[in-house]
Amino acid sequence: MCVIYLRVQAQIPVVIMGETGCGKTSLLEYFCKTVRNERLEIFNIHAGRTYEEIVKQMEYYIEESKKLITEAH
Repeated sequence: MCVIYLRVQAQIPVVIMGETGCGKTSLLEYFCKTVRNERLEIFNIHAGRTYEEIVKQMEYYIEESKKLITEAH
């Protein structure tokens, strides 16, 4: 988690890899909530999701990001 924190502070992308169920999402939830005190949105993509659902959700995230950027300035 220290390496993740340092990379986030330096604005360097982080890739977390691991088997299904090994705790990647839980680690990020803890990191965002406890260490960074930030909001984390989770959107699971699986075989049951449609293209339209994914596009709609991504558009929502883009709009929310734009709002947060505007608020920060």
